Amino acid sequence: MKMKKQISLLLAVVMALSVFTVSATVFAEAETDATDSLGATSACAGNQLGTFNGVPACVNEKGELHICANNFPDSAFREYLNDGAESIYDEEHDIWVPALDLKEGSYATGEAVQQVTRIVIWDCSSLKGIEFFTSLESLELGSFSITELNVSNNSELVSVDVHYGGNLSSLDFSKNTKLKFLDVRDSSVTKIDVGKNSELEGI
Repeated sequence: MKMKKQISLLLAVVMALSVFTVSATVFAEAETDATDSLGATSACAGNQLGTFNGVPACVNEKGELHICANNFPDSAFREYLNDGAESIYDEEHDIWVPALDLKEGSYATGEAVQQVTRIVIWDCSSLKGIEFFTSLESLELGSFSITELNVSNNSELVSVDVHYGGNLSSLDFSKNTKLKFLDVRDSSVTKIDVGKNSELEGI
């Protein structure tokens, strides 16, 4: 009888350990997947795979962000950066100047990227690379064909406007606790995670 109890106890411990191991593995895989969804996975010739604003990136020896397909897979996004993205007002000289004016193959410093607080882009197929803009406060996206949008590294986001997108079905704003304004009308979005967005004024 005593032997049976010991065997039963041993089996219970083994089963508990098995469940814990499986759970830990699933959790680890989930964390890895979440991390892998941000940043570049390789570097261009003459550059290296490092980090920029906390995520993997193709950078030069100074750690500056390379404007390339590894960091920004969508050519429309790279063209947007080349066109200057959003302008900022230079009070000292009383003029508007581009926040970015980066041709493909050039580099962006951390200081330059931090100046970008607004992105308005249409007709793109991927916004991979948006994770580098950690000062981003406003995002407007229209007539796009992207299937996913990861803004988990854009913790300063206050406003998101999504227009006429036919392939984006879900949005997760669990890391964007400052979000106040969200407009997804006329889009294909059917699932939105705003459970942690206490400042949100409406959808």
